Amino acid sequence: MTLVGDAPTPDDVRVEGTVGNRLADAAERYAQLAWHVLLVHGIVDGRCTCVKGEACSSAGKHPRISDWQNQATTNEATIRRWWKKWPDANIGIVAGKSSLIVLDVDPRHGGGDSLDELIAEHEAFPKTREQITGGGGR
Repeated sequence: MTLVGDAPTPDDVRVEGTVGNRLADAAERYAQLAWHVLLVHGIVDGRCTCVKGEACSSAGKHPRISDWQNQATTNEATIRRWWKKWPDANIGIVAGKSSLIVLDVDPRHGGGDSLDELIAEHEAFPKTREQITGGGGR
């Protein structure tokens, strides 16, 4: 996670990984920040782990568990159990429940220009976290 400013990041929370899986360990750190974690389907050999596989239009980006809005958790034991069962899972965070506000800047749809316009009309954002996405967004 790239930091814009001096807001704390998950790297500021130190936890000894208990699952031995990079994503599971990160999910535990997020939980320690009171971010509500949920399981998201992973991608294995270029295919989504859901039943649609290659045909999935949201590969690696949709919940693996039902009732995810209510199942998302900060409970580290639950997180460890999930990643032991589904080691290829990705991480999702329920933003509102975690007191986070998310702005998705998608360059494929003019997101950079929209962000520039927003800043020009108002002002620059306060110091915050920024995540670079696989598609080049942030």
